[in-house]
Amino acid sequence: GFSALVEGDHIEAVQYFQRYEQLESSAVAQWEAGIAIAYDSMLPQSPFYDPQAARKSYSRLKATRPDAVQFHEKILMMRDALATFVAMTQQINNLRSDNANLSEDLEKREEALRRLRELTLGQ
Repeated sequence: GFSALVEGDHIEAVQYFQRYEQLESSAVAQWEAGIAIAYDSMLPQSPFYDPQAARKSYSRLKATRPDAVQFHEKILMMRDALATFVAMTQQINNLRSDNANLSEDLEKREEALRRLRELTLGQ
């Protein structure tokens, strides 16, 4: 699955990860496959691109991570990339909200300045 992902064959990569999840019935395999599939869904070039689903999957998987287990190092890198993606998405949403509030405040101040000019120049 990792090789297919590196080559840009997202469909084949996801199929490999799904097969791994089905063939290995352990909690580790379920978690690793879930991380890999969520990782693929956060990539804009993937046909499975769905950032909201990637965030939800990561949040669910973060809470259900098996303890005291050795994971594949590439899966851990994917997990870290997902964590960064989720944090950046939250920061972007916060900045958009701040920008909307600042734009609204600016409009109110400009309107107040217009009225003040009209009152001042009118006299």
